Amino acid sequence: MTNTPRSCRRSPSAWAKRTLRPWRPTCRVCIPRRAHRPSSFHPYSAPLHDTARRFFIATENSAMFKALIALTLGVGLFAGLPLQAQETWQEGKHYFLIEPTQATTTGDKIEVVEVFSYGCAHCNEVAPMVEDIVKRLPANAQFVKLPAQFGFEAWKTFARGFYTAQALGIADKSHLDVFRAIYVDRKLDSRSPTLASLADFYSKYGVSAADFTATAQSFAVETKLKRNDALIKAYGVDGTPGFVVNGKYRVTGQSAGGYQNIEPLLNFLIAKETKGG
Repeated sequence: MTNTPRSCRRSPSAWAKRTLRPWRPTCRVCIPRRAHRPSSFHPYSAPLHDTARRFFIATENSAMFKALIALTLGVGLFAGLPLQAQETWQEGKHYFLIEPTQATTTGDKIEVVEVFSYGCAHCNEVAPMVEDIVKRLPANAQFVKLPAQFGFEAWKTFARGFYTAQALGIADKSHLDVFRAIYVDRKLDSRSPTLASLADFYSKYGVSAADFTATAQSFAVETKLKRNDALIKAYGVDGTPGFVVNGKYRVTGQSAGGYQNIEPLLNFLIAKETKGG
């Protein structure tokens, strides 16, 4: 007997003439999950056992049921508040002391450092938020961007590009554009960037490819790469994005309870340093 499906065994020609359904992906990775969306919302739209249905009907208007709903909504609203509205920032939980304290480069101003990389997708996501933080910093604080390497050649190339742009005076104006070129326009490769591709990208800021390449290979840029790589290790920062206040306090999005809490926590630490730590 052939391996023809049971429904087609009586008529082999039917199997030969079958119409195949169009291919579609069946992998969960290919098909994003879709939430169940009933045609119209009703508290009992989902199938319920009769006993459970009667229980809901009986308790729907009870005081306890209403109190439970109010409590649930209250907890949800409370969870959405900034963390500093829920509890006091605590050393060892929300921020960490760096020992020994590292030297700063901002003179008499409190230094706020972001350790980042153009190769970091999370850094790309928070970049606009970080730019807003920079604009709202207190007058006695100054922001410094520090590109990480972590032993990745691609990240080292991006760091070299940043220090080169910094030396040529185009780092600030091009910062968000680099992220866009990588993650939106796909003009730069986040995994294997080259000095030539960076030189071509930065040329639109009025810098020739020859000048960019020469600066990128200069002693000054090479020194910054080595010195700041060691500084990031001294900070104890092992992931990006990370933040350091005055060479003394280390903060991450996780320790802050979410990136939305980074700014209030940084402001807390700036105020703490303003008062003398």
